[in-house]
Amino acid sequence: MKISYQFALLLFLLITSGLHAQFDAARLVYPNSGLADVRAVDLDGDGATDLIGIHGGHHLKWTRNSDGIGSFAMATTIISFNEDIVLWQLADLDQDLDTDVILVREGGTTLELLRNNGDGTFGTLETVTDLLTEPAAVIVADVNGDGFLDLIATIGHER
Repeated sequence: MKISYQFALLLFLLITSGLHAQFDAARLVYPNSGLADVRAVDLDGDGATDLIGIHGGHHLKWTRNSDGIGSFAMATTIISFNEDIVLWQLADLDQDLDTDVILVREGGTTLELLRNNGDGTFGTLETVTDLLTEPAAVIVADVNGDGFLDLIATIGHER
């Protein structure tokens, strides 16, 4: 017997004024989204904060903020895999002023890159490096102070 769950992505807008904060009424952004790991970033360069996330484990989707004040278009699939995406980060890795996606798939040993074209579309999936073992975490930061983002991955083995 298969148990099926349906999830919906709800958006609660926080409106702040001085020391007071309150939430606006919840809005349904994406019905039946599957369990989603969602982050907020401007993906199409229009100055509005969009949503990007892993839906159902193996679909990377973009939900465009269509008016800049929280009205969202239907989610667009950027890429889908047979395996789940287990690690992912957002950063401008190619320094072209738009947010790219770095990811690792379940059971995979490679760091893969989707370059943002600046308009909400992405180039083909590129392999950045093969770590020879599945990483436990991936971090993006300029750790050596050279002005370029570095990729840090934790790897190990079971004892």
